[in-house]
Amino acid sequence: MKTKLFNIKYCGSSWKLPRNSEKKKSELLVPTLSAYAIEFSELRIFGFFEEGTHKTLTQDIDYFINGDSIFIDYFHPVHVTYIQLIVNYHGIREYELLFPKVTNLELKSRLAKFYQESEASFESQSWLCYSLMNAAIFEGMLISVIGKDCGFYNLIEMAKNKGYINSFESECIHNARNKRNLIHAGKFKADFITRAEAMDLRTVMDKLIYDLQVESRQGQTL
Repeated sequence: MKTKLFNIKYCGSSWKLPRNSEKKKSELLVPTLSAYAIEFSELRIFGFFEEGTHKTLTQDIDYFINGDSIFIDYFHPVHVTYIQLIVNYHGIREYELLFPKVTNLELKSRLAKFYQESEASFESQSWLCYSLMNAAIFEGMLISVIGKDCGFYNLIEMAKNKGYINSFESECIHNARNKRNLIHAGKFKADFITRAEAMDLRTVMDKLIYDLQVESRQGQTL
Protein backbone atom coordinates (compact mmCIF):
# COMPACT_ATOMS: atom_id res chain seq x y z
CA MET A 1 0.00 0.00 0.00
CA LYS A 2 1.26 3.49 -0.88
CA THR A 3 0.39 6.89 0.57
CA LYS A 4 -0.23 10.17 -1.25
CA LEU A 5 -0.73 13.59 0.35
CA PHE A 6 -2.67 16.25 -1.55
CA ASN A 7 -2.06 19.76 -0.21
CA ILE A 8 -5.05 21.51 -1.72
CA LYS A 9 -4.65 25.27 -1.93
CA TYR A 10 -7.94 26.99 -1.27
CA CYS A 11 -9.15 29.07 -4.18
CA GLY A 12 -12.65 29.86 -5.33
CA SER A 13 -12.18 28.21 -8.72
CA SER A 14 -11.61 24.85 -7.00
CA TRP A 15 -15.08 24.84 -5.46
CA LYS A 16 -18.46 24.17 -6.95
CA LEU A 17 -21.04 25.36 -4.42
CA PRO A 18 -24.67 24.23 -4.17
CA ARG A 19 -26.96 26.36 -6.31
CA ASN A 20 -29.84 26.09 -3.90
CA SER A 21 -30.51 25.13 -0.31
CA GLU A 22 -31.78 21.68 -1.28
CA LYS A 23 -28.28 20.54 -2.26
CA LYS A 24 -26.28 19.49 0.76
CA LYS A 25 -22.86 18.93 -0.81
CA SER A 26 -20.16 21.24 -2.11
CA GLU A 27 -17.70 19.91 -4.68
CA LEU A 28 -13.93 20.34 -4.46
CA LEU A 29 -11.96 19.64 -7.64
CA VAL A 30 -8.67 17.75 -7.18
CA PRO A 31 -6.90 17.12 -10.51
CA THR A 32 -5.17 13.69 -10.83
CA LEU A 33 -7.20 12.15 -7.98
CA SER A 34 -8.99 9.72 -10.30
CA ALA A 35 -5.64 8.21 -11.32
CA TYR A 36 -5.20 6.47 -7.95
CA ALA A 37 -6.71 3.11 -6.91
CA ILE A 38 -7.75 4.32 -3.46
CA GLU A 39 -8.31 1.95 -0.55
CA PHE A 40 -8.71 4.53 2.24
CA SER A 41 -8.66 8.32 2.57
CA GLU A 42 -8.64 10.97 5.28
CA LEU A 43 -9.72 14.58 4.81
CA ARG A 44 -8.34 17.42 6.94
CA ILE A 45 -9.83 20.90 6.78
CA PHE A 46 -7.86 23.84 8.19
CA GLY A 47 -9.65 27.11 8.83
CA PHE A 48 -11.76 29.31 11.07
CA PHE A 49 -14.92 27.77 12.43
CA GLU A 50 -17.92 28.88 14.47
CA GLU A 51 -16.01 29.79 17.63
CA GLY A 52 -13.70 32.07 15.61
CA THR A 53 -10.51 30.10 16.26
CA HIS A 54 -8.23 28.52 13.68
CA LYS A 55 -8.19 24.75 13.97
CA THR A 56 -7.96 21.51 12.05
CA LEU A 57 -11.14 19.55 11.41
CA THR A 58 -10.49 15.83 10.92
CA GLN A 59 -13.50 14.10 12.48
CA ASP A 60 -17.17 14.00 11.55
CA ILE A 61 -16.51 15.19 7.99
CA ASP A 62 -19.10 13.70 5.68
CA TYR A 63 -17.49 13.37 2.26
CA PHE A 64 -17.00 10.99 -0.63
CA ILE A 65 -14.69 10.85 -3.65
CA ASN A 66 -15.91 10.54 -7.21
CA GLY A 67 -13.39 10.90 -10.04
CA ASP A 68 -11.38 14.09 -9.59
CA SER A 69 -13.87 15.53 -7.09
CA ILE A 70 -14.45 15.42 -3.36
CA PHE A 71 -18.07 16.00 -2.32
CA ILE A 72 -18.27 17.50 1.17
CA ASP A 73 -21.18 18.38 3.45
CA TYR A 74 -21.82 22.01 2.65
CA PHE A 75 -20.12 24.70 4.71
CA HIS A 76 -19.18 28.21 3.65
CA PRO A 77 -15.67 27.96 2.10
CA VAL A 78 -14.70 31.47 3.20
CA HIS A 79 -13.79 29.87 6.54
CA VAL A 80 -11.30 27.45 4.96
CA THR A 81 -7.59 28.27 4.69
CA TYR A 82 -6.47 25.00 3.08
CA ILE A 83 -7.30 21.32 2.86
CA GLN A 84 -5.27 18.13 3.02
CA LEU A 85 -6.35 14.81 1.57
CA ILE A 86 -4.36 11.71 2.50
CA VAL A 87 -5.03 8.61 0.43
CA ASN A 88 -3.77 5.06 0.82
CA TYR A 89 -3.76 3.48 -2.61
CA HIS A 90 -2.74 0.26 -4.32
CA GLY A 91 -1.24 1.88 -7.41
CA ILE A 92 -2.02 3.98 -10.46
CA ARG A 93 -5.19 2.73 -12.16
CA GLU A 94 -4.69 4.76 -15.36
CA TYR A 95 -1.50 6.75 -15.97
CA GLU A 96 -2.96 9.25 -18.43
CA LEU A 97 -5.23 10.53 -15.63
CA LEU A 98 -2.10 11.99 -13.99
CA PHE A 99 -1.96 14.61 -16.75
CA PRO A 100 -5.47 16.11 -17.05
CA LYS A 101 -4.23 19.51 -18.26
CA VAL A 102 -2.18 18.07 -21.12
CA THR A 103 -4.62 18.33 -24.01
CA ASN A 104 -2.30 16.96 -26.70
CA LEU A 105 -3.34 13.30 -26.62
CA GLU A 106 -0.08 12.00 -28.08
CA LEU A 107 1.98 13.92 -25.51
CA LYS A 108 -0.32 12.73 -22.72
CA SER A 109 0.04 9.12 -23.85
CA ARG A 110 3.83 9.41 -24.01
CA LEU A 111 4.04 11.02 -20.55
CA ALA A 112 1.89 8.20 -19.16
CA LYS A 113 4.33 5.63 -20.55
CA PHE A 114 7.28 7.57 -19.15
CA TYR A 115 5.66 7.65 -15.70
CA GLN A 116 4.98 3.91 -15.77
CA GLU A 117 8.62 3.28 -16.70
CA SER A 118 9.79 5.62 -13.93
CA GLU A 119 7.80 3.68 -11.32
CA ALA A 120 9.33 0.39 -12.41
CA SER A 121 12.82 1.95 -12.34
CA PHE A 122 12.29 3.35 -8.86
CA GLU A 123 11.06 0.04 -7.45
CA SER A 124 14.11 -1.76 -8.89
CA GLN A 125 16.44 1.04 -7.69
CA SER A 126 17.63 1.69 -11.24
CA TRP A 127 18.52 5.28 -10.47
CA LEU A 128 19.82 6.36 -13.88
CA CYS A 129 16.76 4.96 -15.65
CA TYR A 130 14.58 6.66 -13.06
CA SER A 131 16.35 9.99 -13.59
CA LEU A 132 16.04 9.72 -17.38
CA MET A 133 12.30 9.05 -17.20
CA ASN A 134 11.79 11.87 -14.70
CA ALA A 135 13.62 14.30 -16.96
CA ALA A 136 11.35 13.29 -19.83
CA ILE A 137 8.21 13.74 -17.70
CA PHE A 138 9.34 17.12 -16.36
CA GLU A 139 10.12 18.35 -19.87
CA GLY A 140 6.72 17.26 -21.16
CA MET A 141 4.82 18.81 -18.26
CA LEU A 142 6.73 22.09 -18.57
CA ILE A 143 6.02 22.24 -22.31
CA SER A 144 2.34 21.95 -21.42
CA VAL A 145 2.56 24.59 -18.69
CA ILE A 146 4.61 27.13 -20.67
CA GLY A 147 2.73 26.48 -23.88
CA LYS A 148 5.69 25.96 -26.20
CA ASP A 149 8.83 23.88 -26.62
CA CYS A 150 11.75 26.27 -26.20
CA GLY A 151 14.36 23.80 -24.96
CA PHE A 152 14.52 22.02 -21.62
CA TYR A 153 16.88 24.52 -19.97
CA ASN A 154 14.71 27.48 -20.97
CA LEU A 155 11.54 25.69 -19.88
CA ILE A 156 12.96 25.18 -16.39
CA GLU A 157 14.08 28.80 -16.08
CA MET A 158 10.77 30.15 -17.39
CA ALA A 159 8.79 27.93 -15.00
CA LYS A 160 10.92 29.15 -12.09
CA ASN A 161 10.53 32.81 -13.10
CA LYS A 162 6.77 32.41 -13.41
CA GLY A 163 6.56 30.82 -9.96
CA TYR A 164 5.46 27.37 -11.11
CA ILE A 165 8.48 25.76 -9.43
CA ASN A 166 10.78 26.89 -6.62
CA SER A 167 14.58 27.02 -6.48
CA PHE A 168 15.00 23.53 -5.02
CA GLU A 169 12.68 22.02 -7.62
CA SER A 170 14.49 23.90 -10.37
CA GLU A 171 17.85 22.56 -9.14
CA CYS A 172 16.56 18.97 -9.06
CA ILE A 173 15.10 19.19 -12.55
CA HIS A 174 18.29 20.74 -13.93
CA ASN A 175 20.24 17.88 -12.33
CA ALA A 176 18.00 15.34 -14.07
CA ARG A 177 18.47 17.25 -17.32
CA ASN A 178 22.25 17.11 -16.98
CA LYS A 179 22.29 13.43 -15.97
CA ARG A 180 20.83 12.52 -19.37
CA ASN A 181 24.36 12.92 -20.76
CA LEU A 182 25.57 9.95 -18.71
CA ILE A 183 24.34 7.60 -21.43
CA HIS A 184 27.21 8.75 -23.69
CA ALA A 185 30.32 6.55 -23.47
CA GLY A 186 32.61 9.57 -23.24
CA LYS A 187 30.93 10.67 -20.00
CA PHE A 188 32.21 7.73 -17.93
CA LYS A 189 34.20 10.09 -15.71
CA ALA A 190 31.13 12.15 -14.81
CA ASP A 191 29.50 11.53 -11.44
CA PHE A 192 26.79 8.88 -11.55
CA ILE A 193 23.39 9.64 -10.07
CA THR A 194 23.18 8.83 -6.36
CA ARG A 195 20.37 7.34 -4.34
CA ALA A 196 19.95 10.66 -2.52
CA GLU A 197 19.54 12.51 -5.83
CA ALA A 198 16.97 9.96 -6.97
CA MET A 199 15.04 10.39 -3.70
CA ASP A 200 15.03 14.16 -4.17
CA LEU A 201 13.69 13.64 -7.68
CA ARG A 202 10.94 11.41 -6.30
CA THR A 203 9.94 14.06 -3.77
CA VAL A 204 9.81 16.77 -6.44
CA MET A 205 7.92 14.57 -8.91
CA ASP A 206 5.30 13.56 -6.33
CA LYS A 207 4.67 17.24 -5.61
CA LEU A 208 4.75 18.63 -9.14
CA ILE A 209 2.66 15.86 -10.70
CA TYR A 210 -0.22 17.54 -8.84
CA ASP A 211 0.91 21.16 -8.55
CA LEU A 212 1.52 21.67 -12.27
CA GLN A 213 -2.03 20.51 -13.01
CA VAL A 214 -3.63 23.17 -10.81
CA GLU A 215 -1.39 26.22 -11.25
CA SER A 216 -2.81 29.07 -13.30
CA ARG A 217 -0.76 29.48 -16.45
CA GLN A 218 -0.17 32.24 -18.95
CA GLY A 219 0.65 29.97 -21.89
CA GLN A 220 -1.74 27.66 -23.67
CA THR A 221 -1.79 23.99 -22.76
CA LEU A 222 -0.71 21.60 -25.48
